[in-house]
Amino acid sequence: MAAARDDDAADAMEPPVLRVPGDYPTVPEAAAAAQPGDTIEVGKGEHSWPGKIFVDKAFTVRGFRNRISGFPESFLRGRWQLCIPPPLPWDPDPKTLGKFVDVWCENESGCTINVVGGDWEFDNCRVLCSLGTALSVPRGNVVVLKSTVGASKEIQPAIHGINVGEFGAVSAVQTAVRNCKCGVFMRSSAKLTMEASEVHRVLIALGCILPNQCEVGVFSTRLHQYGALWHQ
Repeated sequence: MAAARDDDAADAMEPPVLRVPGDYPTVPEAAAAAQPGDTIEVGKGEHSWPGKIFVDKAFTVRGFRNRISGFPESFLRGRWQLCIPPPLPWDPDPKTLGKFVDVWCENESGCTINVVGGDWEFDNCRVLCSLGTALSVPRGNVVVLKSTVGASKEIQPAIHGINVGEFGAVSAVQTAVRNCKCGVFMRSSAKLTMEASEVHRVLIALGCILPNQCEVGVFSTRLHQYGALWHQ
């Protein structure tokens, strides 16, 4: 009996899972209802919405991946603005990391994902934007793992695959940046690390505005099909 009670207690401690479309018909409705630490599980297929989803809490957006290719099968057509506020000093268990896992995020213009605060992680994701910026990080810390950032078509390239602002930091590992006018653009004191990644089908691989105090580290990263390595 004691073991059963322990199991029940463990189940009660698991963060809630909000399913789209099972529990909520749309992604914006699930995002509005989610609490810090929750998981939004987005079903296979396409989910679209007008405008932008504004997020001010740390939660996980999780989709489904193809068993053979490993590609995301949950398609999110719309824009996001992500911000996790600093934890309150009296919060005993603050949720400070937001995640996107196994989702395909795409928008036709503007900025698909704009991170303006907090720590965020993208794992096995596609973050794409035609004629705009795929991932913008003016403020905050972002880790991109085993993902693709840029645009889906070479004939409609993104302006910037990743745009890192003055107070932004991006670490890309095993990630491809492709189909962009500029693969990664950095401003002022931006921080960028790329490891075991690739940048290809871009006019300019890396860009910045001078003078600046950017910190850049690129390791074991393949550059191919590019017009210029660096633009200042």
